[in-house]
Amino acid sequence: MARSKLIDTSSDQNDYYQELWSRFDLCLEKINAARDSLEIVNSKTKDDELKTKLRRQYKILDNVAQDLQAFSPDPGPANDSDCITRLLKEIKSPGTIALENEYDEAIKEYKRELYTSSCAWLSSAAGKLFAGPLGFGTSFLVGNTITRLVSPDHQRWISYSIGPVWSGAAHAFFTGPIANQLLFWMWTSPILGDMKNCFLLLASYGADRWKGELDKKKYRSKDTKKTEKLTIVERWAEERPIAEINWERMKTKKTSYLAATMNYILKVIGPTVAPAAFASKDLITRGYDAIAHGVAGAISSAEYLYSQQYLRSLGPKAEEKILPTRAISGMQTAKLKSLAKNLEKAIDSDRYKNDPVARPALARLLRTTNRNAIIAERKSHYFGTLKHELMNSLKDVPSRLDMTAGALGRIVSLMFVAGMPQVTSALRQSSHPGLRFLGNVIPAIDLIVPPG
Repeated sequence: MARSKLIDTSSDQNDYYQELWSRFDLCLEKINAARDSLEIVNSKTKDDELKTKLRRQYKILDNVAQDLQAFSPDPGPANDSDCITRLLKEIKSPGTIALENEYDEAIKEYKRELYTSSCAWLSSAAGKLFAGPLGFGTSFLVGNTITRLVSPDHQRWISYSIGPVWSGAAHAFFTGPIANQLLFWMWTSPILGDMKNCFLLLASYGADRWKGELDKKKYRSKDTKKTEKLTIVERWAEERPIAEINWERMKTKKTSYLAATMNYILKVIGPTVAPAAFASKDLITRGYDAIAHGVAGAISSAEYLYSQQYLRSLGPKAEEKILPTRAISGMQTAKLKSLAKNLEKAIDSDRYKNDPVARPALARLLRTTNRNAIIAERKSHYFGTLKHELMNSLKDVPSRLDMTAGALGRIVSLMFVAGMPQVTSALRQSSHPGLRFLGNVIPAIDLIVPPG
């Protein structure tokens, strides 16, 4: 039965519709529970052969779950916030409420310490100080050091291959998770999500134009109160101009890279004044250049993180996100597991088992709660946030595609940056100090010039 037919059922068939939707949701709940169980077993076993089998089974269940999710009817009132709030008040046990109150108090105390305690402020500042250099060090420091230490005979091809590939891929994969592991809180900006959504809508427009479906109403409105589907053109009209979004993105994300440009400009004073000490004639002089570049990069990355967080905090829709400690994550795990037991009991109770609205809503809440409990438990261990962020970036096909696209974009950009020193090599070898300075400073400026 096509999904469009399910959605267009008449009022006389409403009971059948609700029962069918309920069966879909319960089936999806069981598949997701099995998938989550496989993930837990896979994280604990050390048998490589068993890990391979578990990953294969996980992929199968993940594909089935996605297919069911795409085919299932519109949940309607089962996702209504008022309905969910009412159900939670009805099914929570006193033990769950006590655990939630304990968790809320711990979060309040944690925030109070961060805002008022000088020790906590210094720890937070130290986290920012080290998060930038460590995050960028795993990518750019390694790539740039390799490029600068190799002999001039191999430097050209390495600067176009190993340097950009390692730096771009590692920056996309490691920098964010390392920062989240070390920081105590961070400012998030919705502008990055807005920009990504614009690209998705542009891709959808291209696909609909290719298939001749520009007049087909199949997109949900940005306004959640509107139930009527929209065409891609109508949906695009709801967004702000892409130029305006990109300008805000440049201010909150790209402006911070000016720190790297300024520091690298200061760094090139050395090769300009004492070219012999930084020449590429032997490993020692190449090492001086690599060390100077690494120090400038470490300072730049720390300044980048500080300035980025400050600029994001100025945004009208900026949100301050507290990154909890392992102890707080453990308390969150306890309250979520307790809530999951309440939800399981409610689903099987006589009060809700035949309710066409409440039971699907409870099933969805249970699935979300179990997922959040797994994440919270993972973060309650040492380096748990780092592990979760790395796993989350590769959790499904869309995430892996997004990570791959991000890495490829960085690699291509860095290839342009890597090519500039080759273009200006003649200037750096000039006997005139001004030309030598220009040959070193142009690559630094290229860091903030698209597509660099």
